[in-house]
Amino acid sequence: MKRTTIAALMLFMVIPMLSFAQRGHHKKNVRAKHHAKKVVYVKNGHYKKVKTVKYKMPKRHHIKQVPAWAHAHKFRGYNHVYFPDYQVFYDAYRGGYVYWGRNQWLFSRRVPAFMARVNLNRARIQVLNDIDFYQRPERYYSNIRPRYAPIQVNINLNGPRF
Repeated sequence: MKRTTIAALMLFMVIPMLSFAQRGHHKKNVRAKHHAKKVVYVKNGHYKKVKTVKYKMPKRHHIKQVPAWAHAHKFRGYNHVYFPDYQVFYDAYRGGYVYWGRNQWLFSRRVPAFMARVNLNRARIQVLNDIDFYQRPERYYSNIRPRYAPIQVNINLNGPRF
């Protein structure tokens, strides 16, 4: 009886020690936190410090690339732009141009064909600060067009009269 009691006590003492020695190496005790393509392993076990990792929240909008004409106008890409002379919007959220064609608003990532020969570095623009970045600027066209009327230039091809 004494031998079985001693053997039972030894088992109860040895088994927890063995499991405690391997505690940090099991996958069930390691949690992986994924953030942007980076995996951070956090070990939390007995008698170990819990490592806390602070994550930066990603920005809601990522401006991948501003258009080539943006630097000439000191435009950073955080607002929509209206080209009043051509009645075209640059949608900064979607990264393209919105214009009226075929009786509907059309979107294109490239400059519309009728503006292909226009020097956009010198074109007149209006940065629309009052429209939310996530809104579509063409929805506000009826309010914007009267405020920023296009300039019509009359060119006299006949020359001056004497």
